[in-house]
Amino acid sequence: GEKYSLIRKLGQGGFGEVWLANRLEDKHHRIAIKFFKPLHVDDRKLFLAEYQRSANFHHEDVLPSLFYGEWNSRLFMGMEFCEFGTAAQFIGNLNPNKEGDEALIWNFIYDTASGLQYLHEIENVVHQDIKPDNILITPSNDIKITDFGLASIDKKGGTIGYRPPEYFD
Repeated sequence: GEKYSLIRKLGQGGFGEVWLANRLEDKHHRIAIKFFKPLHVDDRKLFLAEYQRSANFHHEDVLPSLFYGEWNSRLFMGMEFCEFGTAAQFIGNLNPNKEGDEALIWNFIYDTASGLQYLHEIENVVHQDIKPDNILITPSNDIKITDFGLASIDKKGGTIGYRPPEYFD
């Protein structure tokens, strides 16, 4: 497979870490690599399910996985690097009273809804952990919904502060 050089850690969570990397043959080709904590056999199945789910997505507002592998007993998957960060960072820098920002806000809302509609209606996937940290921003201010580890039809999951009220019934 392709070889990559890790540059810096972009973030971490309960799953593991996300790193910025360069492809060794092309230092200008940057990618995000999501390393998972060491996994048990059943967890490896969940990892492969997340990869297979996200590798088959074809929508401009959804971030597909590009490849996966294993390094030092840790599974990883590669994705497009969205250098403008998360929606939380993006939204925090906007001012609805500033010229142009209101349009960016409305485009953000529309694109997020469009991506979620695609996941739900076309892919039959319920994300279950949609939150600002799971929406990434490209240099052209496009959004990319990511992190499909909890996505399913059957189970309830997600970050407590972002769960819908019916979860708690």
